[in-house]
Amino acid sequence: MASDSATVGLHHTAIVVRDLERSIAFYERFFGGSVETVLRDVDDPNIAELHQLADARFTLAFVRFGLTRLELFQFERPRDGRTLADTANDFGVRHICFEIADVHDAYARMTSAGVPFTRPPYTVPGSGARGTVLAFCTDPDGTRLELLQPGSDLH
Repeated sequence: MASDSATVGLHHTAIVVRDLERSIAFYERFFGGSVETVLRDVDDPNIAELHQLADARFTLAFVRFGLTRLELFQFERPRDGRTLADTANDFGVRHICFEIADVHDAYARMTSAGVPFTRPPYTVPGSGARGTVLAFCTDPDGTRLELLQPGSDLH
């Protein structure tokens, strides 16, 4: 059903991080992202209200990957000391997926740099002549990331 408000595409996904510069460096180094915009010391009651916060001060960066972006937030206030302790079957966003040309190569580079993975890359059975390869790791704050090398069944 088409409408005047039809979706054009997925613009971004937001992640709250502890250290913005560290996270930017991670996504640039391992996924080829490029910083598009940085807004420093945002302190606007209207923005806080949009996010259902009584008060907020933060810095954010948009990191671009092709046609989509990650919005990385580092809050000065309110600060949240909790860590991610959820499981893959909890409701809500569970991971962000990056399409990778060679998952085995990315896995080797990233593990040698100390990035934690759940296991070595896995080729999905029955995923076509050129099998789909998957691997899961986490970013510096524990956000789950999927590395996907699409097989012939996904193109």
